[in-house]
Amino acid sequence: MTITGVELESDCSVSVFDLAGKMVKKLVLDQDGQTDLSDLHSGLYIIAIIAKNETKNFKLLKG
Repeated sequence: MTITGVELESDCSVSVFDLAGKMVKKLVLDQDGQTDLSDLHSGLYIIAIIAKNETKNFKLLKG
């Protein structure tokens, strides 16, 4: 997955939640905005990107 439209910082982290609100993955995002989510099962997820004092949430539908 490549994340665009978000200003990436060196300390940017990504948390992935299922629809029940359980965190299923947490990782640090590299500078090019890419991360591997191939280990997640198909379904709908909430992605939280945390950089500095800002959090942005996105929905992800993995097929």
